[in-house]
Amino acid sequence: MTLRVVLADDHPALILGMRTVLEAGGKVRVTGEAHTPEALLDTLRRVECDVLVMDYSMPDAEERSGRDGLCLLRTVRGRYPTLPIVVFTMLRGAVLVDLVIGAGANGVLCKRDPIEQLPGMLSLVAAGHTLVHPASAHCMRAGRPGAPEDEPRQSPRRPSLLRLSPREMEVVRLLAAGRTQREVAACLNRSAKTISHQKRSAMHKLGLRNDIDLARFAIDAGLAAR
Repeated sequence: MTLRVVLADDHPALILGMRTVLEAGGKVRVTGEAHTPEALLDTLRRVECDVLVMDYSMPDAEERSGRDGLCLLRTVRGRYPTLPIVVFTMLRGAVLVDLVIGAGANGVLCKRDPIEQLPGMLSLVAAGHTLVHPASAHCMRAGRPGAPEDEPRQSPRRPSLLRLSPREMEVVRLLAAGRTQREVAACLNRSAKTISHQKRSAMHKLGLRNDIDLARFAIDAGLAAR
């Protein structure tokens, strides 16, 4: 059986590389490509798809900052509840993996890993598995309870993300990515007042004094790109 795959990434060269690797074995057929969130949603309406491979965040049609990855992922998952989704991302961090899986992804693969690992992951995800590729897990899940002893662990001096509620964590991540409070409110469908309150609450729990401290914390915790 041929696996029908849609690829979504704002870098055409990366899509070409993925397509070449996936179709080389004759078991995968790329049925659609998209470079923006709008194009992805339109493509999924038009073509047959067994597995979606999507970038974490892509610029919109106006070439602005791009739709937040989790918001786009939730939109796709809401419209296609049973579609297997693999998120292909440059970001690393155990918290990000948990957020992406929690938002509906069935797999997470780091773009720093060999692209030849992608076909195997797609087959497993299409078969109903949810996984982070082992080659990525070493860096993406470092510091978790039960992680191998040779993996780096979170510094005891670093404020713990466990202090934050899931909603506060989302707010911190989006603000650290450069969103304004108004944009975060629109993305998460909350009021600007609620976002402001959750930001202050998160900073208080983490012992952070200002927006610069917040951004640095998010980067160190793997919630934002360096």
